Amino acid sequence: MAFDIHNPWKILKTNVIHLLGFYICIETSAIINVISAHGLDTWYATILSLVLGVPFFMFSYGLIVMTFFFLVVIVLDLILFSIIKNNILLIMVIEWVIIVPIFIYWGFLYEYWPWLWLSASFLVTQFIRSSKIKKVLNKA
Repeated sequence: MAFDIHNPWKILKTNVIHLLGFYICIETSAIINVISAHGLDTWYATILSLVLGVPFFMFSYGLIVMTFFFLVVIVLDLILFSIIKNNILLIMVIEWVIIVPIFIYWGFLYEYWPWLWLSASFLVTQFIRSSKIKKVLNKA
């Protein structure tokens, strides 16, 4: 069940799960923020505008952050799967420990608490991703 360095694409494409996790996290955080600020009086318009606004936010403002995030995860995947090989859960935890302190730092620096939500989202998606990687490696 070792990582096939000649065909890393199978494992690298499992990183898409992070995009979905971040979207759900940002959407939930935005809904909570808007409802806490404006109440439930305009919940329908609020949710409709956020369903359209959050993807725009992610792919405009968040594009730079997501690009560097995915580059770091891909580089860590290539390095860690080459070195550790068989312990997928350890690799996922190491990646999380390396990346999340930056999210937490930004959360406190900018007082933008969704960074903390994104840290939790990244942990959850790492565990989901580890099960998908196990399936990929078992098929190989």
